[in-house]
Amino acid sequence: MNVVAVGTRVVGVWGAMIADYYGTVVGHTDAGVPLVEWDEWCESPGLHQYRIVDRPSVNGSPIGVWTRESYHAFTLRREHGVAA
Repeated sequence: MNVVAVGTRVVGVWGAMIADYYGTVVGHTDAGVPLVEWDEWCESPGLHQYRIVDRPSVNGSPIGVWTRESYHAFTLRREHGVAA
């Protein structure tokens, strides 16, 4: 498992015209799954467990929780027509 460091900034990409959410990894579960605290999350405050992705799914969907650096690199490649 790729462990994401505490303090890493992340982006939640939910699709369906839902705005991206921004947050921070604040810890890990016993299984090593990152715990994310979102900057703004009205529906469900508190910590949430997510697998952090660093590439789109096999069908090219960017939905998931990314490190900010990985998501920024992905969006630049997509804007310039470079395959992910």
